[in-house]
Order: sequence, then structure tokens, then C-alpha cells
Amino acid sequence: MRSFVAFLLVGLILLCNGSHSEEEIDVNHPDVQMAAEFAVKELQRISNSGIYETLQLKRVLSAKTKPSSFHFNYILDIELVSPHLVVAPEASKHHVVVMKSITNGKLGLAIDEFPKMKEADVEDFWLIKRDAHMRERDESFAAMERKMMEKYMALQEEDNSATTGSRESVVEPRPVKSEL
Repeated sequence: MRSFVAFLLVGLILLCNGSHSEEEIDVNHPDVQMAAEFAVKELQRISNSGIYETLQLKRVLSAKTKPSSFHFNYILDIELVSPHLVVAPEASKHHVVVMKSITNGKLGLAIDEFPKMKEADVEDFWLIKRDAHMRERDESFAAMERKMMEKYMALQEEDNSATTGSRESVVEPRPVKSEL
């Protein structure tokens, strides 16, 4: 009986996982192009300095698919271009896996090696980002200061009118002395 249960378990595992072998797919297939574009957009999004935002997909060199228990995987070899790549004007080749969740369709990315950018260019992008951040911060502080000044002036105006109004109601006119 135990061997029969073990046999059933092994059979179920194989049935659930399938062969999970990689299959070649045309690099121009819409799903492959979608996966490659996602990979580039994801790299652009995660760029700390902003330099990866200059990356563009040159082409998909090869594509395979591989189902797994939780994801449908697109295994791609792609070429990326940017004037800031160390190898520029040549393309940078990368092996990426775009994982599409079987349960909710969300995409994820794995990459073998991130594109290498020219150090001086990365520094320039950091400086641009820093300067933009400083401008935004200064504008934000100036807006807060204006708002506080407006509130302060409104309170001052309120105090002045309250003080003036209370004096008029409390102070009675004095009779004028005649000098006759």
C-alpha cells in the first residue's frame, strides 16, 4: 500500500509540474516583444540616478518560454543601447527572464548582469537628480512659507478688527467740555 501511495505522489508531482522544458519561440512574437519591452521599462524604472532611463531595446536575439509551477517564463537574450553605455555605440547584450504570474498575470524581471554605464555619465545624472531635488525642496519650502505668511496675516487682520471692534463697543464717548 505504501509503495502505491508513493507512486501516486510521484505521478501527481510530475503531472502538476509537467516537463517544464524550454521551448524556442519566434523573437517577433507579440508576447516576446511585450516581455522585452517590460524588461526595458523595468530597468528604466529602477534606475537610482536616472541613467537607465536612456536605455532602449535594440532587438531580441533569442527567445524561449518555460512554464513553471507559479510563473510562465520568457527567457530572452536582448541587446540594449544607450549613448551612456560603457560599450557605446555598441549594444550591450543581456540574458533576462520575464516571469508572468500564473495566478494574477503580474510581471517580474530577473537579469544576469545590469548594463554598465560610463562612470562620468552616472555622476552627471546624479548631479542633475540632486539639483532637481534641491529645486523641488526649495519650491516646497517657499510654498509652505507663503501659506504660513498668509495665515499669519489673516490672524493679524482678525486680531486688529477684533481689537478695534471691542474698543468701539467698550469705550464710551466722553462729553466735550465747553470753555464758556
